[in-house]
Amino acid sequence: MKTPAWLSELHRQWFAARGKRVTSAARPFHRKWDDLLDAARVGTASERECAEREASALEKNGRLLLKRHRYRRYLIESVVVPLQAESWLGALLGNVSAAELREQSLNVLNEWRKIGHKRCPESWEAMCSGLLNAFAGAKSVRPFPWHKPEMAGRLLSITHGLTSREWNELTLVRAASVELGLDSKALERHRPTIESALTLLFGRPTPLEALGLVCTESRTTLHGPLTLHFQDGTVQDFDALRSEYTVSHADLQRATRATTAAAKLLSIENTKTTFRQAALANQARDTLLLATSFPNTATKRLLQLLPIELPHFHFGDTDASGYAILKYLRETSPRPVGSFLMEWQDDEASPLLSERDQMLLPTLMKSLLMSDCGEDLQRMITANRKGRFEQEVRGAPILMAWPFWSINKNMT
Repeated sequence: MKTPAWLSELHRQWFAARGKRVTSAARPFHRKWDDLLDAARVGTASERECAEREASALEKNGRLLLKRHRYRRYLIESVVVPLQAESWLGALLGNVSAAELREQSLNVLNEWRKIGHKRCPESWEAMCSGLLNAFAGAKSVRPFPWHKPEMAGRLLSITHGLTSREWNELTLVRAASVELGLDSKALERHRPTIESALTLLFGRPTPLEALGLVCTESRTTLHGPLTLHFQDGTVQDFDALRSEYTVSHADLQRATRATTAAAKLLSIENTKTTFRQAALANQARDTLLLATSFPNTATKRLLQLLPIELPHFHFGDTDASGYAILKYLRETSPRPVGSFLMEWQDDEASPLLSERDQMLLPTLMKSLLMSDCGEDLQRMITANRKGRFEQEVRGAPILMAWPFWSINKNMT
């Protein structure tokens, strides 16, 4: 039998107020009768009479309690959902209770926890344990929602699949999506959510490019003078822009070369703080600033277009992932890439090296491209901790032109 409009509206309002509660309410849920009918668009006299009969029948069955006028007993003033009837109302339109959803989500998490992770067992265990503790308290941890077990399960599956293998460096993101059993555009469509899950697993921002995937749709963010030159003789001049700007991969693909009045190129890993601080300090505009962690396709294309003689330095974090980004830039760029303020600094209170750090460090130590960083890498390995690795420890720039912070051994 079709659920009456007023009862559907009562259910909607109740679910909005209590649908995500996993503990029992202390007081019964109630609504004013006339307001409820108005919200349900039950307007005619005959419709309202019918609604009153339906409500009275439910009252006789113990589903609802009707509060009537003190003297004119035929007038309903409010409708009350008794505490013992809330489970009935919740299941009325096929909704699963919040407690059941939480239990389903906990079961999903426990299953993935048992599966484990061959490449990152400790990180996987830590993430699953943290999610279990949060879900038990009906709390979500971005991007995992405690009340959506199917979504949490899919996201765990994708995260596990992405990180359980070593992707070939030139694997297109759509090809990877198909290999994981998804549609070809799934990883791109849900990219922010997936990257948030990767960040939760590894404890630091982890874009898809960090796994070796090539993302087809990308942009690069810069500050400073830049001119793109196209086949037809036209140019796109960014020299007049005093704020940061983005350039699409499509525009970079059309360009035949890029020129700059800047004397140096400085790529910066931290885009939210350090890059913006450097952009504010770049008053002389003698430096082309490039925001990048693991370089996407747009960044790679820009590095190919810029003059080969343009000196390139990279300022990144000094944990294993930060040095891995430097290594990848050196592999990608057609010109040498010097390190900028990337001397490892010890801090006894810093976190121990993660599993991902321990996977990256041997490769970094063996790479001839990273020989100039060997001493810093060895110090990190010996200490078995991350140290003061974040760029923000350098503080804001103290100079309004290159080198912004101060001179170091690698900045000549």
